[in-house]
Amino acid sequence: MESIAITSHFSLSGPLDYADLAVLKARGIDVIVNCRLENEEPNQISSQEYKKAIEAQNMRYASIPVRSLVYPKDDIARFKALVNAPQNNVHAFCRTGKRVSHLWALSQIPEKSIDRIMNECKEANVDISVIAEQLHDLAKLSK
Repeated sequence: MESIAITSHFSLSGPLDYADLAVLKARGIDVIVNCRLENEEPNQISSQEYKKAIEAQNMRYASIPVRSLVYPKDDIARFKALVNAPQNNVHAFCRTGKRVSHLWALSQIPEKSIDRIMNECKEANVDISVIAEQLHDLAKLSK
C-alpha cells in the first residue's frame, strides 16, 4: 500500500488488503473510510468484509461510495464529519486515491481557503486541479 499523508490526521491510498489494516492501526489510524463502489473490479473486497476486518482491528469503518467527479453534498458532509473531528486519525481509500483526495478537498471548505487546500495537496504530490471549479463553487455557496 502506498499511503499519502495530506495532513497529520488524514491519509489516503488506493485499495487496501487485509495486511494493510494492521499497518494502518500501528500508524495510529482509528477510522478507515471506504469510498469505493461495490464491484468496481473483479475480486474486490466487499464493504461488509472490510467492515468486519477493520472492526476486528478495533478501528471504526465508514463507507461513502462515490463515483469519480460526482460528489453529492450529503457525501461531502459525511466525509467532513469524519475527517474534521479532532479526535479522529482517518485513512480513506478508493481505487486510485483520486476520489478520496477530491472528497477531502471539498470537505475542507469553508474552514480552509482554496489556496491552502491546493497547497496542502500539492505538498503531498496530489493533483486536485480537476475539481478547482467545484471548490470555488462550493466556497461561494458557503459564504
